[in-house]
Amino acid sequence: MGIEDIGFTTAEPFPSQDERLASRKESYEWTVKAGTPLFEGTDPKTLLEDAKSIIVVVVPYLGEDVPPPETREQMGMWVYGCDRCQEVCPRNQPWLSQELPLNERVAAMEEHFALPALLHMDAQYFEANVWPYMFYTTSEDLWRWHMNAARAMGNSCDTGYVGDLVRALEENGDERVKRMCAWSLGRLGGEEATATLRGFLDGSEGAVREEVVQALEAAQA
Repeated sequence: MGIEDIGFTTAEPFPSQDERLASRKESYEWTVKAGTPLFEGTDPKTLLEDAKSIIVVVVPYLGEDVPPPETREQMGMWVYGCDRCQEVCPRNQPWLSQELPLNERVAAMEEHFALPALLHMDAQYFEANVWPYMFYTTSEDLWRWHMNAARAMGNSCDTGYVGDLVRALEENGDERVKRMCAWSLGRLGGEEATATLRGFLDGSEGAVREEVVQALEAAQA
């Protein structure tokens, strides 16, 4: 996602996050009905009972714009946050150090989280196959999933994704998704990507057109 800020603070509850959750409470009503305490997660001592201070990493996850170009490659293949905090947490080391068998339940979901599926999914697909496990964003923010899937395709350096990016560039109605599709096509390059970007240039305008122009330059570099 790109780190916006990082620092230390006392291990006290975060009222600002309570306010954010309260403003979107209707979107998370299903978690309350399932018996999940909605606001406990904003209190660090829920998990770290004896904590005196904590490191706070601020990421612009809920921003409403496309990440700046200089951060997109750094985001790599991550679509829904990343696992770095889980990997370095001392509490997780005993589990991570084990030789564990394949999690069959997770493996069975693989096709639902394939990048083309995420790029083209509608609200019904999302709520049936993704939201039960990735519930921080709702179907109102579906564009975020589309955009992040498009960016991951570009960072994969796999030209097999060009066709899906072309389709999304032409069909997706969200400008932010179109911009990221254009960026990824420029990153992947090749004849089909370049031809699509050239054809899309004349009918585009504003931020989308700027992105297409930059993508064409990258594809031809």
